[in-house]
Amino acid sequence: MSDSGGYWLNLAEAQKLTQTILVPGVIEENIRRGGLLSLMPIAQAPGYSITWNRESVERTANMMAVGDTLVWSDNVTYSQQNRTLSQMYDQTPLNKYVRETHGTYNDYRAITVAGMRKGMIKKWETMALYGDLTYGTNEFDGLHAWAAENSGDLNIDGGETAPSLMNLRVLVDAMKYGIDFILMPFSLLRQLSSFYQEGGHNANSLMGSFMWSPNDVGRPIPYWNGIPIIGSDHLVAEQANTGAGSDARAVQTSGINQYSIFAVKLGQVMEGQPGLTAAFGGEKHSLGEFFRLEVFDKLENYDAEGFRMVAYPAILAGSTMAVGRIYDVTNTVWVN
Repeated sequence: MSDSGGYWLNLAEAQKLTQTILVPGVIEENIRRGGLLSLMPIAQAPGYSITWNRESVERTANMMAVGDTLVWSDNVTYSQQNRTLSQMYDQTPLNKYVRETHGTYNDYRAITVAGMRKGMIKKWETMALYGDLTYGTNEFDGLHAWAAENSGDLNIDGGETAPSLMNLRVLVDAMKYGIDFILMPFSLLRQLSSFYQEGGHNANSLMGSFMWSPNDVGRPIPYWNGIPIIGSDHLVAEQANTGAGSDARAVQTSGINQYSIFAVKLGQVMEGQPGLTAAFGGEKHSLGEFFRLEVFDKLENYDAEGFRMVAYPAILAGSTMAVGRIYDVTNTVWVN
């Protein structure tokens, strides 16, 4: 044992007369960037589901000559969409002995509620990408599930090969309402940035070359075709050949890691807009209260109070062109 430097037998005895300084609060380590909840417009539903109509059969005019008999026709139909609000929750006891007996700079109740809220957001963000009402359990449709309903250029199979700039061009052109941002994992964003900087590319003309100032070197590519690119920690390695119409898109468990890229259009479906909306409901929710907190002052068989946090979420896609994707691409150098 280290010497105390005088008077006390050793350093351990001297430290008995001191108290460690505790810094208030908790510093986050589990940080996830590129979440969707803060970006989407929010809609609150008074019931348990939301229904909206999409255009189905398009009306077409007829040509005629002078004296033709005009024909009356009726052919317009709509594709009706309905999404039931799912249910998610977290609850925990808070021991009154710990809360009331241990003196501290910290507010145990505030820390507990903040931690629960973070966990609720984490779960929502996961469902917002990988949730599947058809193949999941008590889930709501996320971006993969909505995009899987599309076909052709709005739902591109990357073929378990390198990400393709041409596929990205095709996807952008297919999003006829426009795109608010492109969402991709940071691994693919790193590859794209390297492609245009130190990694080099095979453009053969001056128009395909780029000049970077010293302050630009190493920066990630912020835009594609003027569209912001958002890197996301919530988009993770995925299982190849899943989420293509017969099952939910799954997190990787075997084989080579595969990844997805999304083109996203936002819009308030409750106002007839064609984009994505984050919906929530529940008659007991206060206006605008996405996560509802219930406090139980006394718990049976516990010397504790209880906290329960509840949400009834869903994601609405006003149009098929609210979201498109490229899936099954590898974390390798982009190709043209």
